[in-house]
Amino acid sequence: MDPTILLYGAGAIGCTIYRWLYPFYDNLTILTRGKTAERIRTMGISIYEDSAQKLDTISNVNMIESLEELTEIPDIVVITVKNYSLEEVCQTLKTKFHNTNPLIVALQNGVENLKILPKFFPRVIYGVICYNAWRDSPHIIGYKKKGPIILGTPDNSLKNEMKLIQTIFQKGFSCHITQNYRDAAHNKILLNLSNSFFTLIGVGFRKIPSLNKFRILATSITYEGLKILKKVGIKEVKLGPLPSWTLLRTAATLPGFITNPIFKKTVEKSSGINSMAQDLLINKNKKTELESLNGYFIQLAKNAGYDAKINLKLYEICKREFSKENFHPLDIDTVWDEFHDVL
Repeated sequence: MDPTILLYGAGAIGCTIYRWLYPFYDNLTILTRGKTAERIRTMGISIYEDSAQKLDTISNVNMIESLEELTEIPDIVVITVKNYSLEEVCQTLKTKFHNTNPLIVALQNGVENLKILPKFFPRVIYGVICYNAWRDSPHIIGYKKKGPIILGTPDNSLKNEMKLIQTIFQKGFSCHITQNYRDAAHNKILLNLSNSFFTLIGVGFRKIPSLNKFRILATSITYEGLKILKKVGIKEVKLGPLPSWTLLRTAATLPGFITNPIFKKTVEKSSGINSMAQDLLINKNKKTELESLNGYFIQLAKNAGYDAKINLKLYEICKREFSKENFHPLDIDTVWDEFHDVL
């Protein structure tokens, strides 16, 4: 089996998947543009696990900057761009592949892609990324664990196609199929809720002086999010090495003298910065996942009649600050003061 595979997007997820699959598939191509394309063309793709010093580099990357460069229509298109770019990407792909029907694999956070992709393609498999990855530079990517990715469809259709993608992915990393994709996707959004908070206070860019305030805010955001999911009937799905609901609940409810040392150790071990911070602080991109992640959870709570006061406050602050011409992270004490009436 030697399918023709196109990876659309060379962010942290696209690059790690390309590197892991590279030894096994000759017809593997990655599409990227701009500075990322320039750097990959001259320096290849380098990835490393956690705090490892040695880079795992490939220099002869099969890369294109436009669909017009393709010599044949791919059998499989893996889309790794974020939801705010997804509709435009789908339109571009549909225009190019209008006479064909490639199998689409969608790897976005959130559930907005469930509305966008079916408008363009009849065969779409969705995936939940269950590992953390980040970009140190356009061609250097760090990651915490090698996979897994959980595949699924909302109605559990395309079973044979899912098995095919699982077989392909498992050559390079762990990959599973779930019968509960909506639950899995919502579980991942829950874990992404704090990305906006970390971006707001500059985690990864500077030292956070008040560990206690940091811990209380971070755990309160996710714990309230967990309550929202329970309210709307979402069940827990284990997402590889990512935190369980029990751990999230424990971190939010146990006294600080117990949890602060553990939280401090976890923060010190974490590497890189999240993708929302990269959008705003490195790429100076005003488009973020705030609406598709935090905004979505606020609407979910509203529809269920649940008072998500902590997450609503976070959303309002982030919406205000992220829209500023030159966003700069706020001090933790400043953010803490804004939350005083909801904690």
